[in-house]
Amino acid sequence: LKLWGVSQEEVAKWALENRLKNDPPVLYSKDNALANFLTKGEVPIVNLFDTKEDVFDSECFCLTTSNIFDGASAILYPEKLEEIREIIGEDYYILPTSIHDCMVVRKSFALTHPNMKECLNELNTLEPLDFLSDNVYEYLGEEKRLMIFKDFEKEQEKPKHRDHER
Repeated sequence: LKLWGVSQEEVAKWALENRLKNDPPVLYSKDNALANFLTKGEVPIVNLFDTKEDVFDSECFCLTTSNIFDGASAILYPEKLEEIREIIGEDYYILPTSIHDCMVVRKSFALTHPNMKECLNELNTLEPLDFLSDNVYEYLGEEKRLMIFKDFEKEQEKPKHRDHER
């Protein structure tokens, strides 16, 4: 990098910009995903980043990238995390279901932390190479911050780390 006269930060910024340009994020409702599946593709996946259609009735969404492979990387796009908040109208939780996608759940969808962790653990019965994390994340729009969600009303047990967690 010194030879080229660039910093690690510049390279990281360029890499993120290229990733966003070449493999943009896709956000769609679980209802849309189910309709697409049941009609064998006749009902197309609607990318909410492109259409901004009304999602008032949807509680859960899928976040991935256009080619799906390593699609959970879409959480690296800070401006897209805020755009998700604008689309769904509130703060939300992210459940990283694999390295290929994440589930986005509205905060008003009354899942408790233990239920979300249980749901994530059931979804994470994957090949070790596809596993991303067993943490539930929370996006706080006022702070524009993504963080590990902790239920402060209940005593947390120490997280169980997996040998293959990244």
